[in-house]
Amino acid sequence: MKRTADRWAIVIVSLRGKDFVQSLPVVTPHLQPLECAAIYPLARYAGLMLTKTIQLAFLWISVCLTLLFLQAYTNAQQRLVIVGGGSRPPAALARFVEWGGKEKARILIVSWATQDPAGAFKSLQEDFATIPKAAIEAAPPAPLTEQTKSKFLDQLKQATAVFFSGGDQTRIMDVLKDESLLEALRQRYHSGVVFGGTSAGTAIMSRRMITGEGDFKLIDGAKVDTRPGLGLLPDNLIVDQHFIKRQRENRLFGLMLQGNERFGLGIDEGTALLVTDNRKGEVVGASQVMLIQSAKENSLLIRLLAAGDTIDLSNGEIASSVRANVLGGSLDYKIKERIAAFKGKVSLFAKNLDTGETYASDADDRVRTASTIKLAVMVEAFARVTEGKAKWTDELVLTKAARYGGSGVLPEISDGLRLTLRDAVNLMMVVSDNTATNLVLDYLSTDAVNARMDLLGFKQIRILRRVGSGGESREGKEPDNKRFGLGVATPREMVNLMEKLERGEIISAAASKEMIELMKREQGRYAIGRSLSTLPMASKYGALDHLRSAVGIIYAKKGRIAMAITCDEMPDINWSVDNPAYLLMSDLSEALIDGLQR
Repeated sequence: MKRTADRWAIVIVSLRGKDFVQSLPVVTPHLQPLECAAIYPLARYAGLMLTKTIQLAFLWISVCLTLLFLQAYTNAQQRLVIVGGGSRPPAALARFVEWGGKEKARILIVSWATQDPAGAFKSLQEDFATIPKAAIEAAPPAPLTEQTKSKFLDQLKQATAVFFSGGDQTRIMDVLKDESLLEALRQRYHSGVVFGGTSAGTAIMSRRMITGEGDFKLIDGAKVDTRPGLGLLPDNLIVDQHFIKRQRENRLFGLMLQGNERFGLGIDEGTALLVTDNRKGEVVGASQVMLIQSAKENSLLIRLLAAGDTIDLSNGEIASSVRANVLGGSLDYKIKERIAAFKGKVSLFAKNLDTGETYASDADDRVRTASTIKLAVMVEAFARVTEGKAKWTDELVLTKAARYGGSGVLPEISDGLRLTLRDAVNLMMVVSDNTATNLVLDYLSTDAVNARMDLLGFKQIRILRRVGSGGESREGKEPDNKRFGLGVATPREMVNLMEKLERGEIISAAASKEMIELMKREQGRYAIGRSLSTLPMASKYGALDHLRSAVGIIYAKKGRIAMAITCDEMPDINWSVDNPAYLLMSDLSEALIDGLQR
């Protein structure tokens, strides 16, 4: 079997010494002759006793079996994540985990390039925090003994994703002088295991690897030291890393002028290329990828790719359409990149109320609301007053049973204080007073609040009990709802509620306007709109130990942007104003305003 260009020709010699050649073009990279040769010995020896007709039939069966083997071998999707060093882009890590099987991923981290493999493993383990630690393994350190080599091969068989750390790429290839290890890695890649690397772990991915040694003062490929690499990228391509940050253009320009490869990829720090099927590449991260293409003699074509750009590695064609929505990257890319870096679960929905344009990410998930459910309580209070079934001057008496801490001022006030319904609703919305909320709920009832939401067409917004305990609604008594605590909703329905309020469609135009004005007076601007203090905003926040939520409308110059964002399952408790979820929601609100404006 011999290789010609990008295809293989399988040459089968007939039995009993007579020449019989069958050439079968098969698209499959890195397949070794021994992998096919093993199919034929039985036919060879059996042929000594078989007639020519049977020999040919047996040969045909062998060919068919070979084709089946090759078809299965080439059907597996090949996926590669190569990072240019420095900070590893969250979007790249998220894609690596997704391709590796998400929560079922088994990641093997190979730190042969570094003299501190334990430190490299710990750093990467932290990057893959969404994966249980038990599912992330460290390869045995280099150099390998027969025993550790056997262990590594066992780990490789179980892995769904393999990631090479940074350091010195020659240390990796020194280990891979062992051809059996080299081929084992290549075979796993071509069978569908996702591979990734950063810095040195990226340098090894091309057929010809830049070692880092040489004289780079001049553009002269002869002075750039190279050696064979792992070779997972197409043969027509060579890759370099830390490219713009460390000004490594000279060495890659020199190599490209030699004409051995058609394309050179210089990946900068904090940036990655996501490669599928050895053909399509997508750029993610904060900086750029330089594409260098051999043109005429002593000339190169140089192009820069930024986040969201894609490239066809077979012909160098670049597509930038995914970046059209927002300068520097699509809205979807910006949102996903920020969410990928967050340790927790994020659900959101946003809508430009003037254009109708929306953005959704798990927008129909039922989420814990925390204090954002107080929106529904406010609506029921305004409805009762509008219908004449209550008065704003109705008195509510502060009691020990209603008292609950967390937020607000009433926990500091003595029992017996008399408040009007208006005062209690204002405290509930402006300072998120939990005790005031319980006083209002005792007056209205949780079931009445849910009945109102149902009447208005909101099937997912439900209050489940009073703040703390007691006063369970019918929905709150359902076992499946216990996990939501105070309330449950979807981001999409919360935005729909805000939209109807803004359009004057809840209770009455006057009541809707008054509720919006009340929400504009909420104290504390820690999450959505945090960095947009000059823009008016109507909002309601919610917070629990491991959750932050926000619902509101930000009145931007080019559109009213309504949004609901919930960040849950945070691993750490942090009650400061710089809680990671608050900072994330601030960033997300900026991106949503930029991306959804007219």
